[in-house]
Amino acid sequence: LPRPALLEGSSHRLDLHAEMRPARNIGGDFYDYFFLDEDRLAIVVGDVCGKGIPASLFMSVVMTVLRVAAREEKDPAATIARTNDILCRDNVTSMFATAFYGVLDLRDGALEYCNCGHNAPLLLDEAGNVTSLPATGLPLALYPERSAAARRITVTPRDLLVLFTDGVTEAMSPTNEEFSERR
Repeated sequence: LPRPALLEGSSHRLDLHAEMRPARNIGGDFYDYFFLDEDRLAIVVGDVCGKGIPASLFMSVVMTVLRVAAREEKDPAATIARTNDILCRDNVTSMFATAFYGVLDLRDGALEYCNCGHNAPLLLDEAGNVTSLPATGLPLALYPERSAAARRITVTPRDLLVLFTDGVTEAMSPTNEEFSERR
């Protein structure tokens, strides 16, 4: 997982917080963020089907392939298409991953993203309005040559973008109630 020091030295003001608490010792949820250049920050959050070591290993493959594709492709849709095709190539275990991948232009706040069957991130604006960023395509590694569409929104300086996995929405209370997406 990325270290917060990545953002130090950036000429742009950006508050980013990420945290992961696996339910077991090894899991398949993941997040990453990295600069594509000095003005564009790539952000990804996802979840691999299954649990344990197989999910964790596939998660590592997904993150590695996505990072390489992001460096070689010019936009999120092309990055996701390439990532999906590579993951489908030798996927004998039929594993898959949901993922939200976005590129934030720190100069103007444009966020271009693809949501591959992942929980819809929430954008909370300064006025308190909530916008959901629903799926734009299927999970990764299911079908070759089926990419997610890209969408674009603008994130303003006081907006809050919340990305999460089903580990949050499916967390159980002491009385066995799911936290839920509504909450």
